[in-house]
Amino acid sequence: FLAAATNLRYATNLPIMEAQAILQGLKLAMEQGWRKVILESHAENVITEINIGIPPIMPNGNIIEEIKLLVEKFIYCQFSFTRRLGNQATHELVKLVNITGCNKVWFD
Repeated sequence: FLAAATNLRYATNLPIMEAQAILQGLKLAMEQGWRKVILESHAENVITEINIGIPPIMPNGNIIEEIKLLVEKFIYCQFSFTRRLGNQATHELVKLVNITGCNKVWFD
């Protein structure tokens, strides 16, 4: 299990922030050598955009495209929607990032 939160000051809206967080999660999984992953997010619209694919001209399009390219390097990769209540560890890390301004990762 891994929960992570990062400070994305340059992101302009919540869907872009969520898509960036998922992308960073994939990159971290690759760095750790994990090739079978399930990524969960409470941003249902972003999960749907990843699972069905969206045109690159959409606001999240370039990030979604980068996610799709990175997914090809995994043996198994699934994106799943989970309600915020089911994602409490990440929610708490986000609050800590907002206070400290530093990225946080929790491995279990």
